[in-house]
Amino acid sequence: MNALKILSILGVIGIHVTADSSGLPYASYPASQRLAPSLARALSEIFNYPVFLIASLFLLALRLDRAPRQRSYSAVIRSRLKRLLPPFLLWSLVFLAVRNVKAISFGYHDYYLEELAAPISWLRYLFLGGAQYHLHFIPILMALYLLYPVYNVAIRKPALGAFALLTLGLWPSADQIIYSSMATSAALPFALTATKVAAFTGYGFIAFSLYGWYRRGASPSRRPLITAVLTVLIMTAGALVTQHSVATAREGAWLARDLATHLAHYSLPIGAVIVFLFARKVTWPESTAHLASLTFGVYLFHPIVLDALEIAERGWNLSPSATVAFNFIAVSMISFLVVALSARVPHLRIAFGITAEPAR
Repeated sequence: MNALKILSILGVIGIHVTADSSGLPYASYPASQRLAPSLARALSEIFNYPVFLIASLFLLALRLDRAPRQRSYSAVIRSRLKRLLPPFLLWSLVFLAVRNVKAISFGYHDYYLEELAAPISWLRYLFLGGAQYHLHFIPILMALYLLYPVYNVAIRKPALGAFALLTLGLWPSADQIIYSSMATSAALPFALTATKVAAFTGYGFIAFSLYGWYRRGASPSRRPLITAVLTVLIMTAGALVTQHSVATAREGAWLARDLATHLAHYSLPIGAVIVFLFARKVTWPESTAHLASLTFGVYLFHPIVLDALEIAERGWNLSPSATVAFNFIAVSMISFLVVALSARVPHLRIAFGITAEPAR
């Protein structure tokens, strides 16, 4: 799982750097210059934050299986919240301050002050991770942790992992119903997050079913069939996502996904996890474990680096491809360096969600 964590955080960074400072797919450039960033984004989406969700729930299943049976539900949830809640609250405040600087730099400070003055905004910050675009991952993960007893049955019956296709498939329809009935309601973001959590419960069943398979091991006679089916599914999903990315580059706007592309987008992370479980006997460098211990901190911190670069890059006139490449390398290297140095300071470790032994 360590190598998967590293690839996942690089995928998250890749997704964030393949949009311009306005959050668009470089719409002001010709389609030919948008293609490379769009394809890079498609590759990054294989290792999107759903991989973190599946990996986190998989590791929870492993720890629960090894823990004494007397360990209570409340103790499990407290241990999860103890790691997630302090950095979530701290970084929510940090990003509200960072967004203020960015709002001043890009000329939308008045709008941002109106957002801060609205009480509903602070409810979004607290319950939805609305202080910064990437923080929504943490409330979703906490909600999925609360449901972990439901997933336990999938350890004994791994076929229940297929439930993910149902929950993910119903998600767009549920969103359409909510949009049509709550379009002007201030509660709309909360309702949409509820449907996302419901959809991602499928990842809980996937994670626990994969742990059941991991614990028992796959029959050697079935491995070729599993490999063939997995290869076909990944190639099919990859083709759909690539086709959608090419269309995005052509139009210069984020396009709605049809159901097949939607399922492909959210199934590729499942395929990535399965591939790495198949490769669990691969010997990775010792540095992999060290870097993996920093990934949550990098997830929390990296938007600050990206925001600073976007402010500094105004007037540089780099091509989209050069901007994406430069930002990906710079954000990755600076973020890992800052978190690695912070891991050496005991009082900073909790801020970056680092609970293992001090990084060396």
